[in-house]
Amino acid sequence: MCSVFVNVVLLKNDFNFSTYLDCVPRKIRVAFTKLRLSSHQLRVETGRYASNRTQPCCLICNSIDLEGEYHFLLICNIMYTDIRRKYINKYYYKNPSVLKFIKRVKSKDATVLNNLCKYVYEAFEKRVNIVNVVNM
Repeated sequence: MCSVFVNVVLLKNDFNFSTYLDCVPRKIRVAFTKLRLSSHQLRVETGRYASNRTQPCCLICNSIDLEGEYHFLLICNIMYTDIRRKYINKYYYKNPSVLKFIKRVKSKDATVLNNLCKYVYEAFEKRVNIVNVVNM
């Protein structure tokens, strides 16, 4: 199984409020904050509490990759491609890497971060609808 875990310290090494969060609507800010705090429904989190921990693969694209933050933002190509094209520069998802992921999430550019927040919000919304259909 190919999986990528990103150490949280690599993403944020201080415990201060990020000012760019003031510039995004609350519902979008909440979605991005959930991603950053690992308080989301991606398999990397829900798999920790599931009885069958041998199947942490992505529910959306059925790859063997762990459905974590990195996979969700830059890899999963089935459902998020249109949203990714809209909000994330092609450089980051064309040949994705953990370093590009970290660079994107740690950006200090408010426009880049606002777009990333919008991507996370829309992709989470789309994922909820897909997972609900799959679980029916």
